[in-house]
Amino acid sequence: MTPVEIIRSVLQSGGSIWSEAEDQNLHLEEVPAALIPLIRKHKAEILLILEDIRYAAEERAAIAEYDGGLGKKEAEIVAGRCDPTRAVAHAMGSDSV
Repeated sequence: MTPVEIIRSVLQSGGSIWSEAEDQNLHLEEVPAALIPLIRKHKAEILLILEDIRYAAEERAAIAEYDGGLGKKEAEIVAGRCDPTRAVAHAMGSDSV
């Protein structure tokens, strides 16, 4: 299973996986136990993907704020409405989900 497939599996199972900009830790909620060994194995790659997704969301928020005339909080909300599964595919250079 690739890192992208792992992230998709977590999201599709109703779990959450994220990292904070300040650290190199993965944060997990309600992740199926079967995925934990795979997450550990691919931690570095998953962190890079999540960093790309976070950067893309920040960029979307900036565009919504400056080009769309939205306030900062509203722009962040709009940017956060992105489908995370598609964000994973986009971050990896694929349009297919």
